[in-house]
Amino acid sequence: MSGKKMTRRQQFDTWLENHRGSIDWSKGENRKNYRGTSEWQNFVKGVKGKVCEVTGLRGKLTLHHLDEAHYCDLDPKKFVTVLWSVHKIIHQIDRKRDKSGVPEFWLKFCPSEFRG
Repeated sequence: MSGKKMTRRQQFDTWLENHRGSIDWSKGENRKNYRGTSEWQNFVKGVKGKVCEVTGLRGKLTLHHLDEAHYCDLDPKKFVTVLWSVHKIIHQIDRKRDKSGVPEFWLKFCPSEFRG
């Protein structure tokens, strides 16, 4: 991009192009950078539903990765559309070491329990 300033999206796309094979997805910074790419933004537009798949409610929605170990794997079966509040609950449950007593219904949304 000679002489022109890159847009933020172009910067993210260049970042992905240069680092795809060596990205440590456990780092939040890398996930944040990836979410800024055209690849991710286009995927979200095509996959994100209109209601939460857990509650059936409308509201502020996000995509939740079921397989966080393979963050760049954009298989739609590895994502669910959930409310932001539900997303927080899922990750709180997932961080628990002892999941005994957690209803099976919630466990199926936890990345640590994902069996893809």
